[in-house]
Amino acid sequence: MPLLPTNGAERSPMNTRGLILIVGGIAFLINAAIQAHKAPNISYLIGTFLPGMALLIWGLKRRQAAAAQNAADEESQRSETR
Repeated sequence: MPLLPTNGAERSPMNTRGLILIVGGIAFLINAAIQAHKAPNISYLIGTFLPGMALLIWGLKRRQAAAAQNAADEESQRSETR
């Protein structure tokens, strides 16, 4: 699934929020990777990466839900025009 709509479809708020969460998650992960050498133990290291992973997963799930909703809307529009 591309990050941005390629078929000229409008971006739904769920789609936009998902993209923001993905970008935020990636930013957190990059920051955590840069700071990883300073982690005193493995639990601290996991805790450093966890917020970024959570945002990334949440954003991907929102985008997936938005794509499913868009597909359902397109299908209902096609069936109404027949």
